[in-house]
Parts: sequence; C-alpha cells; structure tokens
Amino acid sequence: MLIVLPTSDEVSATGLMRWVQSRDGTTPAGQGQDALSLLPPQTDVTLAVPAPLLSWHRVNLPATGSARIRQVLDGLLEDRVLTDPGELHFALEPGLAPRQTGWVAACHKAWLTGWIDALQATGRRVVRILPETTPQTPAWQGAVHTLGQTWWLQTNATGVLCHPLGKTSSSPSVPTRLAPVWADVPVCADPALVTMAEAWSGQTATVQTTGDRLLAQAALGWDLAQFDLRQSAGVRQGQRLVSAARAAAFAPAWRGFRWGVLATVLLGTVGLWAAAWQSQRQMDAQGQAVKQVLTQTFPHITLVLDAPLQMQREVQRLQRAHGMAGAADLERFLMDMAASSPQIGNLKSLGLENQTFTFTLGNPPAEATQALQAGLQQRGWTVEAGSTPSTPWRVRRGALSAGARGSKP
Repeated sequence: MLIVLPTSDEVSATGLMRWVQSRDGTTPAGQGQDALSLLPPQTDVTLAVPAPLLSWHRVNLPATGSARIRQVLDGLLEDRVLTDPGELHFALEPGLAPRQTGWVAACHKAWLTGWIDALQATGRRVVRILPETTPQTPAWQGAVHTLGQTWWLQTNATGVLCHPLGKTSSSPSVPTRLAPVWADVPVCADPALVTMAEAWSGQTATVQTTGDRLLAQAALGWDLAQFDLRQSAGVRQGQRLVSAARAAAFAPAWRGFRWGVLATVLLGTVGLWAAAWQSQRQMDAQGQAVKQVLTQTFPHITLVLDAPLQMQREVQRLQRAHGMAGAADLERFLMDMAASSPQIGNLKSLGLENQTFTFTLGNPPAEATQALQAGLQQRGWTVEAGSTPSTPWRVRRGALSAGARGSKP
C-alpha cells in the first residue's frame, strides 16, 4: 500500500492520508482518504512525501567516502536552505555517486520520522519513502488536491515548482497567475480538478487519478529512506523480491510470461498424467498376465488376491509334497545348524543331493560335533554324522524323510 502523508506539521491520529493499493504496481486496485486508525490493513507500506513539503537542490557531489556524504551535504546546502541542515532529512537521486552532479531532496526530518514511528506503532512497516513529484523528463504539469489545498505542479529536468491555487478543489475561478504555464507540456489533473486545470492553463486537461500518478512515480526508482533512515539490506532485498513477484504475477507487461508459464504447467501436467496412465496400463497388463499364469498353472486357485505370493506358496507346497528342499529349507537349515553348535567353525563344503543336505567340516572338537548332531535332531532334522572329518554329513528334514529319524548319540 502507498500512503501520501498529511501536510500538517504535527503527527495526529486524525490526520487524513491519501492511500492507493495495487496488485501489479502499475494499476490502482483501490484508493481513498482515511485517518491513520482507519487505513486498510497492510503490513508493509510505502510513504510518499507531498510535493509542497520537499525542496530540490542541484549539487556537484565531491569525491568523498560514503560515510561522509551526509556531512558533505550539510556543508553544500547550508546556504541554500532556510533552517539548520541538522533539522532536515536529505536524500540523493538514484545512482548519484561522488564526482557527479545530481539532485538532492530535502524535507523536515522530525515530521517525517514522527509519521514513520506512528505508522510502525500500528504494525505497519515502512519499507520505502517516495517523493510525490521529482525533477524528471518528459516534463509534467497539472492540478492536484492535497487535503484541502489545491496546487499547480510543474516538473521537468530543471526542478519542481508548486503554486497554490486555493482551498477549493473544483472551482473554475482561479487566482491571479503567479507563474507561466508551459504551452508545450501536456496538462493532467485529478478528476475533480479538470475544470480548474483547464481554466488555469487554457489547455485541455487529461484526467489522471492520484493513484495513477503515485504509481507512475514509484516506478522511477526513488527512495528517500537514506542515511539514518536507510533500510537494512535484508529489508531492501525483500522489498525488491516482493516487487518483482508482484510484477510477474499481475503486471500487464508480464502477461505473456504468465500465459507461457501457465501453458508450460498445463502441458507438463497433461504429459505427466499421460505417462502415469500409460504406466498404469502396463502394470495392469503385467498383473493380468501373472494372474493368468497362476490360474493356468494351479487351476484349483479361483480367487487371486496376491498372485506372486500365492504362486510362491504353491511352489513351496509342491516342493514339500515331493520331498524337495527349497530356499526356505536351506535358510532354516543354516539357522538351525548355527544355533545347535556355534563353535562348529566354517563349513568346508555344502550341497544338496536327493532332498538331502550334505556338508563336510574341518576338524571340530568332538563335543562340538555331538552338540551339532543333537541340536539338529531336536529341531526336526534326520542326521547321519560323518565317521571321519572327510566323510560328509547327511541331513534331511524329518518331515520329508520316509524313514525314522536318526538315533541320538
């Protein structure tokens, strides 16, 4: 939100302030005039200093460090201002550097800081301070109304002039002309001041609302928050990011970019949906093929819930029915073997012959081999221990064996 401060000398909660809101930074979305307590809720605000409260000075900035620029300005402008430079706030035009000539804006510091404190006390953070009008090209002139006072503003590359026209905002009777009107410069005016502007200038006036004029001024890049009012680097960076995001989201100049982003997002979404749909079709086809293999291989299965798991269980059932050891039997055998005799050492060989596990050991202690044989038999295995270290042991699952289990040693 952009707020034009009142021209009153004292900070007051009842002082009326013009304000304008914009989503894209170029087109007003809302504007009005309210007291401080009635302003629309907004966390970050930009202040505009009224043109009659600013003076403009052309200076040749000498070579000096950035820390001493404020002191240098006090010396340069001491004879040009009507008050002590210490009571004024100075701000350089954008990009003005030592050894260059440019504009310096000056206003009453206590008045400005008082309004900044009053706004921030209501929870509104001042992120930028603008001049209502600046020396600029192309030249501009027009009638504006600032809280009960009508002004004729003229601005070009040589400075800014403010002429009071009276207390009313729309009367066609104009006071004696105090300064010439530029015949070759277009005339603009607030909607209520068109008649007065045309009577004053003798030219046709173009309607320009306060919001349009302030937003156009904001686009020029001025920021009076300098020196002791300078914002932190983080605040300035955040302000630039917010402005860039707002412009990209709403500014007319970015409309083509927004349509391009939207088209890209839509195409990407459609492409992802098509890829997902194709992938799902392939997965469904593979799942159907697995189900078909299961039902063809095992016709007695009529309800398929988890084809891979059901097929694995059927294969294991057939292996057991035909006395065959499967992967689960090998895992169970190795686990039972390790649990029966942890000191047995490493196997020298391990094989599977006719549904029987065969293995040879190194030369383990007798008590270890006895523990191994007893432990395997207790866990349901039929054991034929080797008579010598080189003779293989023969072990098969007791439930798969047609004979009786081996006798205990």
